[in-house]
Amino acid sequence: AALGFAAAENVLYVSQFQSLELLKVRGPLSNAGHALFSAFWGLALSQAKAAPNTQGKRTNIILYGLLLAAITHGLFDFILAMIVDKSLLLSFVAILLLMGSMFWYVERNVLEFLKKSPKRPNTNKLKAILRCTSCGQLGKAGLTCRKCRSKLPQTDLGEMRACLNCDAVNEPGTVTCSQCYHSLLAITHSAATTVYPHFIKFTNLGTEEIAHVLDKPSITVGKTLDNEFVLDDESVENRHASIFWDSKGYHVVQDLNSTNGIFVNGKRVNESYLQNGYEVRFGQVRLIYRALSIMQI
Repeated sequence: AALGFAAAENVLYVSQFQSLELLKVRGPLSNAGHALFSAFWGLALSQAKAAPNTQGKRTNIILYGLLLAAITHGLFDFILAMIVDKSLLLSFVAILLLMGSMFWYVERNVLEFLKKSPKRPNTNKLKAILRCTSCGQLGKAGLTCRKCRSKLPQTDLGEMRACLNCDAVNEPGTVTCSQCYHSLLAITHSAATTVYPHFIKFTNLGTEEIAHVLDKPSITVGKTLDNEFVLDDESVENRHASIFWDSKGYHVVQDLNSTNGIFVNGKRVNESYLQNGYEVRFGQVRLIYRALSIMQI
């Protein structure tokens, strides 16, 4: 599309100024320039797709990419307009520096995306990744822990549930402490609320942040951008899970035959309904399900 627009723009310029001399400058520069402008826009769309679908967050990323493309396009046109006989060399140097900078920026970002992409040849088969039961270090199943040198289990069997009220340890999947009957669910919240059920994640500062709003009847969860909920983590499959709203009025999470599985309240499951405060782990990505709408309070 960018190359087609550049070609049409060149035709309009030649028609307006009745001079083929313009093609000597615009021909080699305009086509390459427009391809780079569109790359800014494409990178922003990809980043927005992977961002949380909260109001304004994706929009800001898209607007930033559009603004960046518009600014570089305007600077490019300004330099082209300055090309006259007495400043031809200077203008060419300036525009080549601009295009070189744009190419470096686009190439760096594209290579970074390719480096993380689960589609690269050596990661088509995802390895089982789990935490060491002794020290909590992440490692590949069946190997030796890099930190404490303990033998890692072959399968992630889930996690015991600690009670914050009495410190008792409960079985995976437990929602109420077996000793003091205190709830083990993360009911309280500090993230901004929304009328839709949603997932939250904890930041490095310990605060909550909305990770994804469940505003569709069904979604898929995975590492690639063709999922509605994108989780960029080495333990997450390309197409890891699905979440859908069932006839009983609950969201249901379903494993799509992933290597590292789904865990609800510490217990590995193939399928489970969700309630407010349930902890859901996709591979090693830990989230909390919030249902703050009137349907599930």
